[in-house]
Amino acid sequence: MTTKLWNKSECRLWTVNLFLGTCTLYASRVALPICATAVAHEYSWNKSDSITDFSQIRNQFHQYRPIFVIVSVIIRVRRKGPSRLEGTVLSCFFWGYAFTQLFAGVIADRFSGERILRVTTLLWALLTFFTPQLFDLAYSTHSPLFFVIIVRIFIGIGQGFHLPSTASITSRHLTASDKGRVFGVCIAGSHLGTVVAGAVGSLLLDAFGWRSLFQFVGLISLFMVDCIS
Repeated sequence: MTTKLWNKSECRLWTVNLFLGTCTLYASRVALPICATAVAHEYSWNKSDSITDFSQIRNQFHQYRPIFVIVSVIIRVRRKGPSRLEGTVLSCFFWGYAFTQLFAGVIADRFSGERILRVTTLLWALLTFFTPQLFDLAYSTHSPLFFVIIVRIFIGIGQGFHLPSTASITSRHLTASDKGRVFGVCIAGSHLGTVVAGAVGSLLLDAFGWRSLFQFVGLISLFMVDCIS
């Protein structure tokens, strides 16, 4: 694994790319919260659906317990109607995200932060772009909420590698005096991405519907995969 220090030109290029990558990551992360009400309305996440879906999820997780034991907490969620159901779908992203933090840094250091960042960004970018289609597909099955939750968990897993990989990249290619500055700029992208997604997302939601937001953010994210290649 190379430990060559970046020159000034490479440092500027990677700083911009990592900053924009963090922007798109947080834009993807807040896409569903922005349009959660519209999604819930379209798929009729009402109280009766909630009770039925949670019963099905319990059966699914028991069936695949060796694989999904980490998220078995879903069984204990109280059945209180649409707000509870929306909260579950939104929060399950962080189940995958938090779990990934346990080993993401080690993997990035061992297999190259650039390579891990490229692969995992491609994963969550594709899942973001195809979220509307995956939700439609999920609701053509007998256990729609189960598959919606799995999609969100895998998005969380993919995004969980971003900051550890960024830290690995900057630690290997920058001097001690530059690491903090560059990493700080990269982290600042989280705030810009959230603000831009909120502003642009609201316009897209009103003009073209909630699906357009996921596809817009997904396209930009796929472009960022090419930038960090």
